[in-house]
Amino acid sequence: MVAPLCPLDSLGGKHDRSTTRYWTKLFHRLKWAPSRTQQTSRKKFGIRAAGRSVKGGYRLTNEDRCYVDIDGRVFLVADGIGGHVGGERAAEIAVSTMPTVLNHALDAENADVNSMQEAVEKAVAAARQEMVEYADLHSNCRRMGTTVAMAAIKDDKLYFSHIGDSRVYLARNGTIRRLTSDHSFVQVLVDAGVINEEDARTHPQRHCVLNHVGVRQLDHPPRVASLRLKTGDVVVLATDGLTGVVDDHAIEKIVTHYDDTHDAADALIREAMRKDSKDNVTCVIVQVLKSYERVVEKDCVDYDCDSCAAY
Repeated sequence: MVAPLCPLDSLGGKHDRSTTRYWTKLFHRLKWAPSRTQQTSRKKFGIRAAGRSVKGGYRLTNEDRCYVDIDGRVFLVADGIGGHVGGERAAEIAVSTMPTVLNHALDAENADVNSMQEAVEKAVAAARQEMVEYADLHSNCRRMGTTVAMAAIKDDKLYFSHIGDSRVYLARNGTIRRLTSDHSFVQVLVDAGVINEEDARTHPQRHCVLNHVGVRQLDHPPRVASLRLKTGDVVVLATDGLTGVVDDHAIEKIVTHYDDTHDAADALIREAMRKDSKDNVTCVIVQVLKSYERVVEKDCVDYDCDSCAAY
C-alpha cells in the first residue's frame, strides 16, 4: 500500500517537504502499530497454584487425584469410582492423559471456547480409550471411571469444564460462586425444588453420579465455558469429599483469608477433616497475580497421607 498524499493536498494548500514526511511517517506508524485493543486483549497474569489430596480418616486408599501444571496453565481434580482399584487407576489415567491434550490446545494462537470444547472432548476420549484398554486386561476394573473438574488458563481467559460432581469455583472481590452444576441425582432433586442444598448433603443417594469418564460412553458430553480473569481472582477445584461437608460460604471464607495457596489448600483439607468427611478429600487453589510470576506448589500433593496424623 502506498502512503497517501498529505491531507493538505486535497485542500489545495501549500506545504513543504517536511510536512509531507511527517504525514507519511504517521501513516506507516498507525498502519503497522498494534491497536490499543490488540495490545491489551492478550494481557497475561501471574499464577500461584497449589494442590492437596488426602485419603481421609475412613478410606484405606486414595482414589482422588489432582494435577497442577508447572507452567500454571492446566489444573484438574479427579475422583475415581468403580472400586478402589479401578477408581484409583481411572483417576490416575485422567490426570496423566488429559493435560497433554489441553496444553496442546492452549498452544494454538487462536485458542477460544470452541477450540477448547474440542480439546476437552479429545482429552476425555483419550482418557476413556486408555481406561477401556486397561479394563480389557483387568476384569476387576470393568466398571472403572472418574469424575473430573478442569480449568485451563490462556492469557486472561479461564476455560473450565467438569464431568460428575467435582466442582469449579471462582472467588472474586470476597465472594465465591459455583461455576459448575453437579451431574448427580441429588442435584436434579435440588434443581427441581424437591430438596435444598442442605438436604442434599445427607441424602442417601448423594453419591449417585449421573455422568463420569469411564469405560462406558458418557451420558452427555462435557460443556466448556469461559470467563475473563481479573487480578485477585481465586479459582478452586474440589472433589465431593470436600464440597460434601464444607459449604460454599465456608470455602469462600477460607480461600479469601489466605494469601498463600498452599495455606489455603491445607485449610480446606483441615476443615473437611473437622467436618468428619468420610471420603478422600482433594482441592486445587489457583490465584491470579498482577505480575507474570508463576509459583506452582507441586510438593503439597500427598495422595497417601494419613490425615489424622498430618493434621
